[in-house]
Amino acid sequence: MGIYKRGRKWYVDVSDGTGRRVRRSIGHSKHVAETVQKDTEVKIEKGQFLGIFDADSTSFTEYAKDWLERKKVTVTQSTYRDYRSTMDVYAIPHFGKTPLCNVAYRDVEEFLEKLSKLSAKRKNNIMVPVKCLFNDAKRREISGRTPAS
Repeated sequence: MGIYKRGRKWYVDVSDGTGRRVRRSIGHSKHVAETVQKDTEVKIEKGQFLGIFDADSTSFTEYAKDWLERKKVTVTQSTYRDYRSTMDVYAIPHFGKTPLCNVAYRDVEEFLEKLSKLSAKRKNNIMVPVKCLFNDAKRREISGRTPAS
């Protein structure tokens, strides 16, 4: 845990107690960054995590089905069928009921290892909707990170 400066902005680098690392831009004041860091350390010790650590418990399966419904109107029929097929055959069986916010980079690596017998082209075609789903979750603030980047 610490503070650091990039350019003119100060950042706080925090480990939330569960091993998850979160970095946040604080602003132009070192004093404010130090204060946020101290406050964060106290809250972690007390078990009172900040809102940035609170996570939605929506499962991967639930979110994937909602995401597919939203995609239905924005992509062509054939793309939608490919996305749905990819989710139903590969992603949903692997990630299942895991809360979306708990899917880590290593989980995505394990997912890719399961696909090792497939060609690189097929793996990329499978990962496109998975990455899109994680990016959408990050934009909607369901998940604070994108493990499939």
